[in-house]
Amino acid sequence: MNKPIFLFTNYSNNEIGGMEVHQQAKYFKYINSNFYIVILKENIKIYKNDQYLKDYSSLKNFIDFINENFEEAIFFFNNLSWIKEIPILRQSVKINAKYIIRSGGNDIIRAPYDNDEIPLNERQNIIVEIINKNIDFLIVNSDYSYNRNIKLGINPKLMKKIRGGVDYDLIHHLILNKSFNRNSFDIINKTSNKKILSIICRLVDFKGIIQFLDYYAKIKHNNYFLLIAGSGNLSDVIRNKLLNTLSEQDYLFSGPIPHSKALEIISISDVVINPSIEVKRYYGKNYYIHTETMGRTMLEAICCNIPILASTAGATNEIFAENQNIGLCVSDWNNLEKNLDYLIKVKFQSKVIDYSWNLVFSKYIEIF
Repeated sequence: MNKPIFLFTNYSNNEIGGMEVHQQAKYFKYINSNFYIVILKENIKIYKNDQYLKDYSSLKNFIDFINENFEEAIFFFNNLSWIKEIPILRQSVKINAKYIIRSGGNDIIRAPYDNDEIPLNERQNIIVEIINKNIDFLIVNSDYSYNRNIKLGINPKLMKKIRGGVDYDLIHHLILNKSFNRNSFDIINKTSNKKILSIICRLVDFKGIIQFLDYYAKIKHNNYFLLIAGSGNLSDVIRNKLLNTLSEQDYLFSGPIPHSKALEIISISDVVINPSIEVKRYYGKNYYIHTETMGRTMLEAICCNIPILASTAGATNEIFAENQNIGLCVSDWNNLEKNLDYLIKVKFQSKVIDYSWNLVFSKYIEIF
């Protein structure tokens, strides 16, 4: 890949900014010495690999830099943070460039553009028109996202489905050390006689944690230890809910943790819980459904051979359809205790497809 690659994002260079952008930057640096990160904050900052290059006070100055220094390039937009600037880039950049956006799943239907005072359906129409007229490829993470985008009016010929990746190297290491890690966890938390149930995700409404805890509080907890990790605007609500419904010895709320620690917890769990729901986000009279469009924690649990108990929200069913023997996908939590008992007693040996970052990026390169 000799063409310069520009990764457009709104994350600072020293921020992970989500697993995708972190892994993309790592991979693009590996395959291409001519790799740039372009960050849109108050102004435009550009880095070559990890080295700060320059600030640009205006989009015109940045475009001049592109036109003066390159003959061709790949423009890869990790999210919609540059959506307003893309038509200007397309019109003013004179070199041969491919324009590719990766969608996280809920962003296009959420349609961030200027401000939320513009009616939702008008914002959606603006975003769809920009994509259809200016983008060569739109990467989506599920059939659910693909079909929802078609309903919005996005040209299906532009879309390519690529799931998010999983760190196979770290998972392999954690599987080899599973007994030691589990034993260490049990000693610290006094859980040697309990089964570990883990919820690891953003602590936001559509993850359905509050609703799950309402059901979980009703079952016997002698055999279970619930571990919740993550960060988000519901952190305090979830912490208080745990304090008010469970005994101290029956759970751990760890808050934000590094991704490596999250994977370690998944690898020593007995069941991974994904209780996502579908939430209506209203803007005036219009609303959209915010829900699970992929579920990276589920992919990681699959690769660790840990059974999953998941709700049927959004694209979750797709994960169960494309893999065998990975757990249970349920429409409600009424049989929670029975389902947990089943998952813990059954020995799962999943046959799973490849979710590695290597496969993800090989598909990126095909598009590039």
